[in-house]
Amino acid sequence: MIISVTKIRSEFVKACVNQTCSKTMTLRILMIGGLFAICGIFFTACDSEPKEDFAQKILGHWEVTEAYRNKKLTTTLDSAYFEFLPSGNAVLNLDGNNQEATYTIVEKDINIEGTSMDGKFAIQKIQNDSMSLTTTKSYSGIPFDFIFYLIRTSE
Repeated sequence: MIISVTKIRSEFVKACVNQTCSKTMTLRILMIGGLFAICGIFFTACDSEPKEDFAQKILGHWEVTEAYRNKKLTTTLDSAYFEFLPSGNAVLNLDGNNQEATYTIVEKDINIEGTSMDGKFAIQKIQNDSMSLTTTKSYSGIPFDFIFYLIRTSE
């Protein structure tokens, strides 16, 4: 049986190419798998930050010390206050009259219902006895942006 050198060389080249392709493919699969593993670890690590318990932090009587309407200081809210009770009830007087309300907290938003100022109040900052809230309200079709700076008092 005579085998030509050309045929042997051809078979050798095919085997080498197949082996090289197989190693390259395996390496690519391992690299892509490793990349997915690193991304998975990175994204799950970002979610592990402890969330603030705003439900406890907002409890109490908060007096408005400064208020802005459309980025201009307003004095119409000088005696305004928010009082958040543990039961999910609140008392506010943002329009000058005491109004009972209910509230819920979703992440950094306080959702107030039952007053003339119903809506979402976003907690911008809360630290010890000071808090700042922002909200957007519309009256007669005119939008107003509010910023409230509050201080916790014993009433």
